Amino acid sequence: MRIDQFVRQPSRPINVLLVDDNDMDNEFHKIVIEDTDLADSIAVAFNGKEAIDTLQATAGTPEEPTLILLDINMPVMNGFEFLEALKDLRSKLSLQSIVIVMLTTSLLDEDRYRTESTPGLKGYMHKPLTDESFREIVFAYFCDEDGTGTSPAPQKNTPP
Repeated sequence: MRIDQFVRQPSRPINVLLVDDNDMDNEFHKIVIEDTDLADSIAVAFNGKEAIDTLQATAGTPEEPTLILLDINMPVMNGFEFLEALKDLRSKLSLQSIVIVMLTTSLLDEDRYRTESTPGLKGYMHKPLTDESFREIVFAYFCDEDGTGTSPAPQKNTPP
């Protein structure tokens, strides 16, 4: 990790929405995110439907998510179904600036390829989220280019 990454600060609020049905993953990822001291808030939805409900309830408020870390395989509404439902919601609620990164355990090539062709999806990462991978997301999408700095976009993790 480069030392300059520690002095850069986000240029806009980072309200994280973790969308994952695994409670242990959510707790671990909350700790990782909190330890970076870069997020303004962290909320959890256990499936895509709960995430849609959260977006509707917080649209236009200071709590509106600006970063969604989205799992693929969940009950009720999976990650891809969530992205489909979000298409209509984006225009209705002016949710244009939400950064969405798929954070998954899926090792299926078809899932990775599908995410690469999904509009609005900024990345595909394998769990677990790390301090470094969270910082990469923040610096790529939430820091200005004027001296507060930017870094390369997060690399898409590929299976070992």
